[in-house]
Amino acid sequence: MIKIDIYSSHAYLSGIGVKRAATINDACSYPVDGAWFTPSYQEGNWDGKRRLMKLTKRGYKVPSGLVTSVVSVIDAHEWPREIVDHRDGAFACSYGWKTDMVLRPYQQRAVDAVLGQEVVPLRSILRLPIRSGKTFVAAAIIREVGQRAIFICNTGQIFSQTVKLFEKCFGKEVVGQVGGDTYDPRQVTVATIQKLASLPSKTLNKLLGGFGLSILDEVHHYAKGEKWRDTILGCDIPFRIGISATVWLDKSKANRSENIWLRGVCGPIVYTTTTSALIKAGYLAKPHIFMVKSKPPKGMLLSLLEKAKYQTVYKVGIAENRLRNRIIADIIKLVAPYGLSTFVICTRKAQMKQINDLCEVPSMPIHGGTPQSKREAIFADLESGRIKAAIGTVIGEGVDVPFVNVVINAEGGKDEVSTIQRMRNLTPEGADKLAIFIDFYDEFEPRLEGHSNARMAVYSSEQEFVTHGIVEINEILDLFS
Repeated sequence: MIKIDIYSSHAYLSGIGVKRAATINDACSYPVDGAWFTPSYQEGNWDGKRRLMKLTKRGYKVPSGLVTSVVSVIDAHEWPREIVDHRDGAFACSYGWKTDMVLRPYQQRAVDAVLGQEVVPLRSILRLPIRSGKTFVAAAIIREVGQRAIFICNTGQIFSQTVKLFEKCFGKEVVGQVGGDTYDPRQVTVATIQKLASLPSKTLNKLLGGFGLSILDEVHHYAKGEKWRDTILGCDIPFRIGISATVWLDKSKANRSENIWLRGVCGPIVYTTTTSALIKAGYLAKPHIFMVKSKPPKGMLLSLLEKAKYQTVYKVGIAENRLRNRIIADIIKLVAPYGLSTFVICTRKAQMKQINDLCEVPSMPIHGGTPQSKREAIFADLESGRIKAAIGTVIGEGVDVPFVNVVINAEGGKDEVSTIQRMRNLTPEGADKLAIFIDFYDEFEPRLEGHSNARMAVYSSEQEFVTHGIVEINEILDLFS
């Protein structure tokens, strides 16, 4: 008889022999993206898989989010098993519901999928696209589960937006905050992973030990590697739900390390829907995608790119390419007379500053050092039309601004996650919402051209996106004729 003892962060398997353990271990292992670059892989000392099952004195230890995979293997082989769930939902409470907002059908299905898990209740992941109302789904889950809850996010903008929505749902007196300079935990608390990771261990353990439910919103994108994982696995919260627009796992392909660990921390993906499905249903605006031909840097700078390392190629060809950044400023000026507001997404402050300096219409830069109050003022000015563009390094993920019409990807890149997360303008604001997404085709350097093609493939994979292909800047105006 195989016994599985489930605790908040890990489960322990006992009563299994070496052969059965090897079979189960395979279900708890995933190929890791980038493994082929490591010396251990190249020298044949590692097969490139992340193995999450370990042998300890208490038995075989796995992150408790993988128990469903373990059970699937055991049941497939018809091995006898016993599950003992030691998690204690000791923080039961009730929530009032202050809002008249109701769940959309797909949101209700997501909530039902979380509540319907039987093998390991309340341990799962929802894959919901950007602008799908993930935070409202989280609020509904908190209400139904009825535990003291903490919602953990990755950016200050999501933090502020979540606090406002939760206060609307539950009432201000119920909602606490742990983020920035604020430390005020309450029955349902909104926290940033950055703030949690900065707390002394004693304070962190005391805080997280006071909740029965945690909901993790895109925390695996936290910039400091796997610090988020250690923070969550080190706490004793029994019920954990992950929500992400960009989490994929495929045992036949290489996977991002953070996705593997999100699976281990939270559990299986129990519900998913797509951006195109929500567009087709009328919940999101249909975006028009333009790949504008960019310009190479002048003279000697272009010749430098031929044998340069990628860091130099990126700096010279994209971030500090004045001709390319001039095109971005021209696009902002081009669409401004039509009453369209624009987001420009950059990676580096130097590019942000150069584009802002080149702009011939009112614009404002926004970056990691911009206080939250200043960010909100910038968004207010953008909505009112006092400025025509916000240009920054912190608006590629988690910014909910329904009034934005145009998003410009100034930073390039090939990463599928970032490509999707940049789609910040899909939230409808009226039936005639015009959503324009502008990217660049950097054909002057092979690596940059490859990245452009990778992004084009992501756009083309969504059936409801209107892709206009590679265009000249003036062709964007054809939308208004």
